[in-house]
Amino acid sequence: MLFQLYKSLYDLKAKINFSTFIREVYRSRMQDVYYYQNQMRMIW
Repeated sequence: MLFQLYKSLYDLKAKINFSTFIREVYRSRMQDVYYYQNQMRMIW
């Protein structure tokens, strides 16, 4: 019973960490694209 509870908590934590990780990656990718576009604008 306790093991089951612990496992579900662990799964939830892993899921939250994973979604946070995905969000961070997505945000940094967006910032890179934005930065790149600004650089191109400066060049032209």
